[in-house]
Amino acid sequence: MIENPAPKPRPEIWQIMAQHTGQVSDATPQARAIGVIITEVTKANATGTMEWREDLVGDTQSGTMASGAVITFVDQICGAACMAALTEPAGFATLDLRIDYLRPSRRGHNLRTKAHCYRISRHVAFVRAMAFDGDSDDDQIAAVQATFMIIKSRKDMLKRSDPKANMGENT
Repeated sequence: MIENPAPKPRPEIWQIMAQHTGQVSDATPQARAIGVIITEVTKANATGTMEWREDLVGDTQSGTMASGAVITFVDQICGAACMAALTEPAGFATLDLRIDYLRPSRRGHNLRTKAHCYRISRHVAFVRAMAFDGDSDDDQIAAVQATFMIIKSRKDMLKRSDPKANMGENT
């Protein structure tokens, strides 16, 4: 009797992301528009870069990147860390994103962000990140704290948007 080999274990989400960082980088139109590049993904962690570009500058005199571009960039990297922490496929949306600017970014310096999803509850993921404008971890420009709503299915999302369901009347 011929025995069937044991099935290969399914790769974890972060492992798939790590093999396809280009596709993860291009996942949203805003990430493509500002040039977000996911450079590394490990379990519950993501690192990415964004080139300094003149069209993304908020203060032409100093060359500081516009805060909207910085916020979009760190949100993308924090979202990637959230996804890399999930054990099963799910959607997610940013609930809150706080950025504490430590200093302005420098003209001509590319941005880099390292994010870590440190906790996932039933419906919320918690992520911390640091943004830099240089290769050294001493080049910090911002500290970030983000929370993401985890949407396991469309049914789950619709149930939570139904006020009766939230009051226990529609189970």
